[in-house]
Amino acid sequence: MELNSWVKWLERECFRETWGEIPSSEPFVRYLLLSKGFPLGYLIGMVVPPQGEILRIGVLKRYRGRGYGKMLMEAFLGDARSCGIREVFLEVRVSNVGAVRFYEKMGFRIVGLRRSLYSNGEDGFVMAKGV
Repeated sequence: MELNSWVKWLERECFRETWGEIPSSEPFVRYLLLSKGFPLGYLIGMVVPPQGEILRIGVLKRYRGRGYGKMLMEAFLGDARSCGIREVFLEVRVSNVGAVRFYEKMGFRIVGLRRSLYSNGEDGFVMAKGV
């Protein structure tokens, strides 16, 4: 299976709401796929100096809490740093307490709020981290 197919499969397995179209493989888009004989997590990010953005990160539910999300995040942050990125942003649902805690443990801080960011009208936090 090609990368895009695995990412789409993981997308369906990890999230209630999936993206209709996965971002293209432009030079500034980064795809990270974590596998142990089969894919168990992924991260999609963008690096456009001097900023980066994490667009999506997901780990299969049965593998969460084992450090795989941290591995994906650290790999992306290292890549971003090597590309001259100084700060990375992401957005997260205000109700997703587990994800907010994970991002805070990774050094992100809440820097803003986007009203009605999600299709159900839910707000989203904007979080940032210097790299």
